Amino acid sequence: MARRIAANRVIIDDRQLIQYVVEIENGIVTNYYPLTEEQPFTEWLGGTILLTKDANGIIRASKDGKFIE
Repeated sequence: MARRIAANRVIIDDRQLIQYVVEIENGIVTNYYPLTEEQPFTEWLGGTILLTKDANGIIRASKDGKFIE
């Protein structure tokens, strides 16, 4: 089951996305989308989540320098 996390900002490449949800499964970002309404089983982390691609092109999420599993 994917972990669903919401944050004030999500940064990917050179884009800053405001009020977004990031879905993570086994440490891999499977989806991200705008938070338009309250969703069940969504953790609110607040702050900023950084999305980066690893050497294999897989998107990973981190917050405060730590990867999110």
